[in-house]
Amino acid sequence: MLSYSEQGLTVIPINNITGNMLPDESAIIPGEKITSMKTVPKLTYHRLYVGTSDGTAVFRLNKVLIGYGWHKRNLPSFIATVNGLEDPVHI
Repeated sequence: MLSYSEQGLTVIPINNITGNMLPDESAIIPGEKITSMKTVPKLTYHRLYVGTSDGTAVFRLNKVLIGYGWHKRNLPSFIATVNGLEDPVHI
């Protein structure tokens, strides 16, 4: 699960088996540290690369999360925003 705004990026991993959030493994990247972001599509997920002043962080964004329908609905808009596209990419 992720949240992105000008203030930064928050990533909270979700267990693939139970669907429970894993807040102890979350990452918070302040907006002023983000230098670049891009996504690379894979078969069942997208790889998110976040360039920061401290290095590059890599995250896996599943295309579908069971029990999290909002994720599937909002992921295309996030990817379009990251990749600088005008229209969302439909998965």
